[in-house]
Amino acid sequence: MNPSLSEKQMFACGSLEPDNRAAIQQAILDHVLSSRGRDPEMAGNDDVYRSVALTMRDIMVKKWISTQKNYYARHQKRVYYLSLEFLVGRSLGNSLINLGFFDAVAEVLKNMGYDLEAIREQEEDAALGNGGLGRLAACFMDSIATLKIPAYGYGINYEYGLFHQDIINGCQVERPDNWLRFGTPWAFERTMPLYPVSFYGKVHSFYDDQGRYCCEWVDTDVVMATACDILVPGFRNDHVINMRLWKAKASRELELGYFNRGDYIGAVEDKVRSETISKLLYPSDDASAGRELRLKQQYFFVAATFQDIFRRFTKSSPDLNEFPEKVAVHLNDTHPAIAICQRSSTTTPGWATGCGWSLSPITGSPWLKRSSRPQTCPNRSPRPVRRRPAPET
Repeated sequence: MNPSLSEKQMFACGSLEPDNRAAIQQAILDHVLSSRGRDPEMAGNDDVYRSVALTMRDIMVKKWISTQKNYYARHQKRVYYLSLEFLVGRSLGNSLINLGFFDAVAEVLKNMGYDLEAIREQEEDAALGNGGLGRLAACFMDSIATLKIPAYGYGINYEYGLFHQDIINGCQVERPDNWLRFGTPWAFERTMPLYPVSFYGKVHSFYDDQGRYCCEWVDTDVVMATACDILVPGFRNDHVINMRLWKAKASRELELGYFNRGDYIGAVEDKVRSETISKLLYPSDDASAGRELRLKQQYFFVAATFQDIFRRFTKSSPDLNEFPEKVAVHLNDTHPAIAICQRSSTTTPGWATGCGWSLSPITGSPWLKRSSRPQTCPNRSPRPVRRRPAPET
């Protein structure tokens, strides 16, 4: 990108306004042709839905870039909202309303021979949450965007939801909720950043050349965390934030030695085991393997999130003592509680390990809060995290 270009110049081409019906229709038809690879005269409801969604995403991404630039220019403190689930529902209607395009798009589609409500029915519900906890998180994101709070949401990009419900002969039948079967037009799949998250292994202790006691985590199983961004527009205020959702990817895609020996299952065993972490929302915890997987999910998204938080923090400040002035972390219920331990164990070159403990979070601290909704977690009492003395360093 040419750094001499102004933001106005960059976004001059293709900017849409609700009162420019002709431009809206042309943008939709362009996506039918270029993004869907379809003759506009032969486009079906699904083609039109995805083209309308991509048109709205085009509008949002420009506003999102402007929002991010504003954060950096003002050196604003950021809020990081960690939730294991976001029950966002269907995004098309919400985006059309918040961006002020609902009536305009309805009229354009009517002129094209389509009904907006029928188009909206093409969208799969995003299976990123279940029940009140996830809905609370989604509402928080809408409110944060509308209030223009500098914030990000963090969670997991689940491939399958809790389940898809069918009623057969009066009985509930549960089927896999493969909401990403055909992908989603709302997501930006990122190749960077890419973060390693380690599991298992052992701790190796040693003294360095200066006589300092050091610990190193070795012989670990490494899973890579890849980012997917979904944009969240505020209500008619040109402010757009994003949820960053993590997907687990194997550090090794294929064990060629196993494959060449004919052990095709063994060749992909590590890949399947690694990527199971982000496969399903709320795996059953009846068996010990399910309980282990839930814990791995919680650690995986927290570990990736804090690496991302520190990446963003160090862009503007090398001094860890400024962390509470630049970062506020909010935990949605108990699932991300491992963030407390993760923050304390996070190490960055040049920072003393003891600094992590001195800034370890407690409920009510300037940089970390926890929301508790007892009705969503009836088997747990809403006790706050209590203050503990920091260890000697």
